Amino acid sequence: MTDAGRKYAGMITRAQPWHTGHQRYLEQMAAEGLQPVIFLGTSNADRNRDSNPFTTDERIAIIRRAAEQVHYPDGAPVAPIFVPVYDFERGPHEKPFFEDGEKLVPLNRKWFAQFTRFFDENGIDPNDFTLFYAAKGKDKKNYIFSSYEMPTMSGRVIARNEDLSYAFGLLGVTRREIPLTEENATDIRAEFEGRQHFLVPGCDRLIREILDVERRKNAEYDDRYISDESFAADPLQVLRHERRIRLDHLHKSPHDPGFHKRVLLVGTEGALSPAIIDALLAAGHDIVLSSSKDGDAWEVAKNWPEARVSRIKVDLRDPHTEDPVFWSNLFTVDRIDAVINLAGIISEKPEQGLTFDAINYRAVPAMAQGCIDCGIDRYIYFSTLTAASWEAEENARQTGKPLTYAGSKRKAELALAAVADRLNSFSIRPVTTYDPQSADWGRPMTLPDLANLPVVPIWGSGKQEMQPVNIDDLAKIARLIESDEQGARILNAVGPESLSLEAILRTLRLLKSDFSGVHIPYDRALKLADNYPFGGINRAFIKVMEKREDPVPHIDSKPWRNAIGEVYLTTMYEAYSRAAAGELPTPHPPVREYAAQIAKKPEEFYALLRDAHADATLIDSVRAVFEKLATGEEPEISPIEAEALLKNVIEALGGPEDPFELTPP
Repeated sequence: MTDAGRKYAGMITRAQPWHTGHQRYLEQMAAEGLQPVIFLGTSNADRNRDSNPFTTDERIAIIRRAAEQVHYPDGAPVAPIFVPVYDFERGPHEKPFFEDGEKLVPLNRKWFAQFTRFFDENGIDPNDFTLFYAAKGKDKKNYIFSSYEMPTMSGRVIARNEDLSYAFGLLGVTRREIPLTEENATDIRAEFEGRQHFLVPGCDRLIREILDVERRKNAEYDDRYISDESFAADPLQVLRHERRIRLDHLHKSPHDPGFHKRVLLVGTEGALSPAIIDALLAAGHDIVLSSSKDGDAWEVAKNWPEARVSRIKVDLRDPHTEDPVFWSNLFTVDRIDAVINLAGIISEKPEQGLTFDAINYRAVPAMAQGCIDCGIDRYIYFSTLTAASWEAEENARQTGKPLTYAGSKRKAELALAAVADRLNSFSIRPVTTYDPQSADWGRPMTLPDLANLPVVPIWGSGKQEMQPVNIDDLAKIARLIESDEQGARILNAVGPESLSLEAILRTLRLLKSDFSGVHIPYDRALKLADNYPFGGINRAFIKVMEKREDPVPHIDSKPWRNAIGEVYLTTMYEAYSRAAAGELPTPHPPVREYAAQIAKKPEEFYALLRDAHADATLIDSVRAVFEKLATGEEPEISPIEAEALLKNVIEALGGPEDPFELTPP
């Protein structure tokens, strides 16, 4: 940042908002050829919305607009350096006190350390810095040092009757007090409508735009529309809205006191964990990755060389994970502040110990108790929307019967609800998550792969509705570790729109303008899934689609987006359209891998084709390919012939009226 020989000048201000009084300081700095530094006070302003209505980003935008009107003597533009300054709670020895009838105010060392750090980190000599200030009456306090040690201040005490600028003087900073005028003593916020003339020209329009946007966003948030009359009487009311307070809280800067957390992620092998890891690291948190094996999550974490990332191996099949002491010891050793449990399986492999009970439920009560024992305030559990069904509820509450996927997730939710008075938790219920930057959504032969086959296979009618959520929106569960919600809350993590299966497949094939679809009857689809399960060709998903042939109610996404501090959620078409403008990966469906699986026991597949009344010639052609694959030989067939054969097979499995042209976007 620093330039050799450069001189700097700065001011400490909340700028709520910036006005002509502030502007005079900026103009004076520029006139003397000084580089302006704006220390923006109380940047963790969500604690006091009445006196700090504008966010740090908004204040910076307003000041930049004002700075466009200021130039150095040689005509060069002025670009202030912005330094957010955060408030800190005072320690026991930093509280104001009276001595001989005089109020003494110890200097808040954490607060002042932000200024000394600014000089150190940017290589700026305090002797090259001038602090502009107007010592208002309320700033004329007695500041003293109390157990405060700095190399340049060792043994020094701020004299009585000195204002705060004296502390900067001890650093070597030049102090320049600006005489008080109506202009620089004005608090526009206190009477905003009557003091518009104090706003810098151009900034008044920007501020009005901010207020108009906030008015609209607030109405979207809770359906409370402010009348024109009420808005005109008090425009700043939109900046004191609940949404703003929550947004500030969830979008804190990593430097905000109390923000930083050390987060344990349990179960990081899945497709969702890289996006959540990115969100946590981008926010400045430390993470501990916990899994039974290495996976993509660790590769993602290695892309953050500056981030503090550690890894431990925990296998939820281990009986020790059912003991709260196991978790409390782990939390203590690794200094955990919050837990996000992503662990879960959608199909069982009992021979490997991978059961719904072991992975999806069994460790949850112990983890929750471990959190309580260690004073951990926040636990986030990754559930499923199907846990809301009556079947899941019945399965979760019964004894002596194996847990289903949805039942195991619901049982974990109930365990968290049982300790809601002692542990704040979120159970997140998505149904379908999509990622435009991934060709397979995390596992092979899922919807993008099906959508990019020569003919698109569609389970059932294709009219079944879902509310898929964008992976970036879902990754914002990372913000919930900073939420101030209490108790055990369940959030349906759904997208903003209900889409039919056909519409989803159409969107996924965005880069190909025309294609046809084939409706696959459920009996044939289930036979495929039972004999040759592969990603999206699985019984659980197909059964869900069958149940959704009956209309399902639209789920309001507002509670979810409000919880994560968003006004809008991304629609699927928007996400894929934006991705297509860059480098949207076009899936190459793993047809060869699937064919190799069928080749291991092809007779069931031939029977399926015969049941569908496929042409005998087609069955013979398929048999010839599978026999080659079974022996490890490459079939003698060109790519064009292979695509035609695949197209004929899919059409043969379809209903009597297939194939058909899918509805255009």
